[in-house]
Amino acid sequence: MRKLLSANFRRLWRSKILWVIIAGVLLYSIFCTYMGISYTASRVAKGLPVALEDNFFEFMPYTGALFGLFVRLFLGPDHHEGTLRNKLVVGHSRRDIFLSNFVVCFIACSMIMTAFFLFGLLEMTTIGPFAMGVEQVILYFLIALGTASVFAALFTWINAISTNPALTALYVTLLWIAMALLSSGLFDRLAEPEMTGGTSDFVMAFVGGEFVELPSEPNPMYLSGWVRTVCEFFLDALPTGQSLQMCYSTIEHPVRELVSSLVITVAALVGGIFHFNRKDLK
Repeated sequence: MRKLLSANFRRLWRSKILWVIIAGVLLYSIFCTYMGISYTASRVAKGLPVALEDNFFEFMPYTGALFGLFVRLFLGPDHHEGTLRNKLVVGHSRRDIFLSNFVVCFIACSMIMTAFFLFGLLEMTTIGPFAMGVEQVILYFLIALGTASVFAALFTWINAISTNPALTALYVTLLWIAMALLSSGLFDRLAEPEMTGGTSDFVMAFVGGEFVELPSEPNPMYLSGWVRTVCEFFLDALPTGQSLQMCYSTIEHPVRELVSSLVITVAALVGGIFHFNRKDLK
């Protein structure tokens, strides 16, 4: 295991795709800093509060796609270049190969995530500091690392059992899109207000050439009861759901999200090792 990790990390530091992605993150942060100038000016002109977290986490919904791209390009050559067979021939177990691949992919995904956070601090020069406390910022960072571990485990699993590069890319992309669409749908439905017209008792409508007050009514799109509880649970459990909540600073169950990431990561590792052990490597 130690030799596998050492070889993988040497390969990681020489990975062009990793450093290209991190360079892209830097350019993205510079662009956001530039855009933050006009954002801050417009908010201040309207007398509205300005805080760094308003758009600091807006990159989160897209991290899964970047992680999938990296894992696919980093682990993809193992099958068609014969790397996996060579590792097995010299005596390494499939479990150790799978776990070492996961560890290095998790570290790489964490580096990409950390780069987003560090480069994102450039926005402090235009927007100002966080309004949330230091403890909450650290908690958000831990949740972000949790999403990275889930994506790394799932994508490592797919790359371990798929020998066709085109199909592997398709599976990784479809998995991320499916989770993103599900999370987006859950997030939108849970954001529906209980009553039409927001929190006020009356809403205004233009009737007969004049504005009149109409009493607010129950919103048929509002989820309640056990349905809402189930939807909240899945939104908190999915890494894409956690990313959306971070983007809009609406995290309400941080412990649930951290535990969910841990459980899904472990489950993906167990399932991946089991599946990889049964895989016929031609």
